[in-house]
This record gives sequence, structure tokens and C-alpha cells, in this order.
Amino acid sequence: MAKYFERAGLTEKGVVWSVGNGDSIRIWEDPWVPQGATKKPITPRRGNILTRVSELINPLTEDWDDEMVRAIFWEEDAQKILTVPVHLEMDDILAWHYDLKGMFSVKSAYRVFCDDQIHRSKNDWAASSSSNVDDVEKVWSLIWNMQAPSRLKHFL
Repeated sequence: MAKYFERAGLTEKGVVWSVGNGDSIRIWEDPWVPQGATKKPITPRRGNILTRVSELINPLTEDWDDEMVRAIFWEEDAQKILTVPVHLEMDDILAWHYDLKGMFSVKSAYRVFCDDQIHRSKNDWAASSSSNVDDVEKVWSLIWNMQAPSRLKHFL
């Protein structure tokens, strides 16, 4: 399933790993740290040989190996990582971080798509006027807020 999300480009667009036993999560490549847009550690890997999140968990305490996490990661990353709950009895799961419950919905995916389009438009039109982006946002707002059947809004 994770490979499907990666091929579809969704890992950068809203999918985040929820830590269970840590076996499926790659420390340096996968989105799993609750911070920033990428949800990845900001600490450079340097020559670190650890690859899986499970290697950062102490099996005796069934929690993070506090000393190891603080030794490997910058303080900002270490603080965020140590707040993530560990559930050794569960497998790691993919969650949708644009929903409070981690559940994917068409509505939230559409919101991610719109945000991405607006972000791209702003970058593309940065040299010109930003009023074009504002105009597009106003038109969509008018369409979605108008008193009309949903099918008409979707058609528009």
C-alpha cells in the first residue's frame, strides 16, 4: 500500500505514517515526524546507519530510546519524536494528515488539490499580479457558497 501512495505522489500531499512497531517506517525517507510540510526529520542523516523507526524503540520499555533519539537528532526533531506514541502491539499504518481522525475523504483530497493548485499558481504568477490568484479564489468561493443544487455546483 505504501508503494502505491509513493507512486501516486501522495506521501508529499497528505499521507503520514502513524507509528505502531516502527518496522515499516524508514527514518529518513518517510513522513512520520509531526512537524513541517514534509513530516520528515530535519536532522541531516550524515553517516547514520539506522534505517527503521523500530531501531529507535527500546523493546524493554516499549517506548522511545530517549538517549538514542537525543543523540541522533537535533533537539527540535528529538522533542517532536518523543511526543509520538509508540504501539508495539500494532503494525504501522498510513494516515491522512489533513483529517483530525486520519481518515481520507474526497472533500479533504479536493482541499489538498485546491491548495496545491493555488500554491502552484502563486509561484507561477509571482512575477505578475497576485490579484489573478485572488480572483480565482473568489470565483470558487462564489460557486461553492451559492444557493443551488450540488450537482450544479459540481458542473460549474
